[in-house]
Parts: sequence; structure tokens; C-alpha cells
Amino acid sequence: MTKTDNLSTEERKGRKRVSKKNKIAWRKHCSTKDVDLYLEEVRHEERVGVNFTTVEDDKLFYVDTSLNSEEGVKSKAERKLEAKKKLKGVPKCFEALVPHTSVPDPVIKRNRVRTPEERKHPIKKKIEAYRKANGILTAKERIAANNRRIHKIKKENTPKSCEFTKDLWAEAPPKYPEVDFQWLHPTTRGHVLKHTRQIEKKVPESVINKTSEVPAIEAPHPGVSYNPSYLDHHSLLTGIVEKENKLIKEEKHIDRVTTKLFSAVTERQTHSSWIKEMSQGLPQTKEGPVKEEDDGKEYQAVNLPTKDKKKPRKTRKNIRLAKEELNQRKLKAIEKKKVADIYKLKKIVENVEKDELKSLEKQAQIQKKNELKKFEPKRLAKLKFEEYEEEFSMPFDLSGSLVGLKPEGNLLRDRFMSMQKRNILQPTVFQRVRNLGKKKAFTKRSHKEEQK
Repeated sequence: MTKTDNLSTEERKGRKRVSKKNKIAWRKHCSTKDVDLYLEEVRHEERVGVNFTTVEDDKLFYVDTSLNSEEGVKSKAERKLEAKKKLKGVPKCFEALVPHTSVPDPVIKRNRVRTPEERKHPIKKKIEAYRKANGILTAKERIAANNRRIHKIKKENTPKSCEFTKDLWAEAPPKYPEVDFQWLHPTTRGHVLKHTRQIEKKVPESVINKTSEVPAIEAPHPGVSYNPSYLDHHSLLTGIVEKENKLIKEEKHIDRVTTKLFSAVTERQTHSSWIKEMSQGLPQTKEGPVKEEDDGKEYQAVNLPTKDKKKPRKTRKNIRLAKEELNQRKLKAIEKKKVADIYKLKKIVENVEKDELKSLEKQAQIQKKNELKKFEPKRLAKLKFEEYEEEFSMPFDLSGSLVGLKPEGNLLRDRFMSMQKRNILQPTVFQRVRNLGKKKAFTKRSHKEEQK
């Protein structure tokens, strides 16, 4: 193989004829690519271990005919053995660390670091063997054995994932030791109680007892459907008309008993009527009420004082006897009534039974009223909850498909009003303008004009 064999035709043609008298000129103008290529091929063959140009085709390739014949079919046991042999070899993840070259190590003898077992002294090995034979353990080995035992017990008692063997809520909370608060400050005492969990927190009643039985999502009226029946839609419109008539009637009543009850009065008539009311009981003249003049005389009562005369003994005796006689008559009347009540016992029993029936009916009414109250909103703030207007569509707005349906109502408003109805939020009114109060206007001292 010559130097020019690996050169291209363009390199052969373009080669310059230069002087190579000196070593510098020889290095500069002489190409060594062909030598480098040859050496690279040699190194590759050394790494692979085979010279492919000299090896015969029978050694490089072979035809596998074992699967086509009956004798070549491997059993399940043979395939398992082959898989085990592969497992004994180097794993695929460590194949990059295995040397993949056939070039021998240039350094034949190398120093190897001995393992801790190899570095042990023979006497020490003999002592350890004696200790193990007699079951004598070191402190470190005892701790390790104890840790293994604890870990094994913990592993056996630990339930598997998604497996619950005990009720966590059935267990009582842990009891903490009592703390002596005799010499502690009140703030320290509260801190200790809080962080030792000795204060039992009260569960809010709103969590235990629901204040409203209204469902979170109420079923709408069947007449609200996009394609309702005639009866459902008619009943919906009838209910809405009744509500509107009731509101109109209430407004008319308020207008009748307030605005229309009083006629329009001018300011002059109001003033004259006020003077007339204030001057009631005073002496009147044509010009007006007369003012009373003070004469300077001492005030005397109209009725003269009476003398306290003691009643005579006979009169007092008669009064006492009259009172005793009156008491005797009262006692006789009570005894007479008792005798009469014995004969009226049947009627009294009937009256008692009637009273009991009335009380039972009243209790049933109260219970029914309380049951209905569970579905009514409570008064949580200054404003009272007002039921929002029910959505409806007029007959000419109805459509047989969802595409041509006119949308009614607002989903967010519906959820907001539902929370107010279920006593979760307090009723509010939309504030269009915030009342920030009047701002006081004044002139700064530096901007005041000096008065001359």
C-alpha cells in the first residue's frame, strides 16, 4: 500500500511541486492523511480484535436453521435456563462500564487495594470467630439486633395501603399531666392550657344543627322548562299574577291609609291650627288669649283641710261585726258551690276534656308552624330577606328548541340568593353610590390673605 493510494484525484492534481530540502519544508508541504487513515484502521482492528479484510465469510456470518426444524424448537424450561444465564451476566445498565476493546492492558502488574476483610489481622479474625461461636455480641451488634426486632414488629403492625383496621374517632384523646398554676402569671397559664390542649373548644351550633332545611339546589317549577306543557306554563303564570295582585293591593292600602287620608293643608292653616290647639283652656277674647296677671297673693287650696276625728267605739264594733258577717257569708257560698260542683262533676270532666283537646290542637299548630319555620329564612341583620322574582317566559317567547330560546335569569344571582335563604349570608342591598360623607372645606393657613 503506497502513500498515494488513499489520496483523492483532486489532491493528486492540486499537489504543488515545492522544494523539500529542509526538514521544515518537508513537514510543511508533505501530506500525512494517508498514514493517519492507515493507523486509525489498525487501531480499530486492535479494539475489535478482528481484521475483517483477512477473516473469511463463514466466520463472520452463519445461517440459523434451528427454528425451521422440529429439533430446534426449545422447551419452556430451556428458555427459562437461558433467561437465568442472561441475568447472571452483566446488567444492561452497567454495560457502558465494561471495557469493549481487545487491546491488552499495557501495565501488567498493578497495585490493588485490599478489602477490609483482607486487611484484618489473623488474631482478630480468630477472636471474632470464637465470639460468634459462643454467641457473644458487641454493644453495636446488640443495638442493631434490637433495632431489627423493633422494625419487624412495626412492619407487622403497620396496615397496608387502603386498609383500615381501627376507628380513629373511637379512641379517647390523650390525657396530659395536670399542671400546677399556683405560681404562674395568668397569661402564662392561658398559654400553657392552649398548647397542652387542655382547653376543650366548643363546636359551633351552626355545624351541629342546620338552621335551615331548604335544599342547596331547589327543583324549579315545571313551567320554567324550555318546552313546557300548557297546564304547567299556565299554572306558573297564574301564580305570578296572584303575587303581583297581592303587592298592588298592599300598595293601594298603604296609600289609602297614609297619603289619601289627609288633605293638603297650607302653611298658614297649619300655623293657625297650632295656635288654636296651644290656647285651649285659656280665657279667650276677639284679639286672642288673655294672659294671666300675677296679683302677688299667696296661693290657697280650694278645699279646706279636714279634721281627723276618731270614730266612736260603737261604730267601730258595728264595722267589725259587719266584716265578720260578710266573711261568714263568703265561706257559706264557697261550701254551697262545692256541693253544687259535686252534682256538676260530669260537666266539669267534659270541660276539662275539651280544654285538653284545645291544648293538643294548639300544640299541633305550634309544631306545624315550627316545622314550616325551618324552611323560612331567619333575620340575620337589619334587612329582611325578600324572595326574588321567579323567572318566566311569555307564551310568544317559548321555543321548541334550546337554540331559539330567550335566556331568563342569572345563575350567579340564583346561587347568591339561595345562600341568603339558607341563612349562610345576610341579606344585602346593592349600593350603587358609596356614601363617603361630606368633606369639610377650609382654607389653609399658608393660603389665607392678610387683612389690612
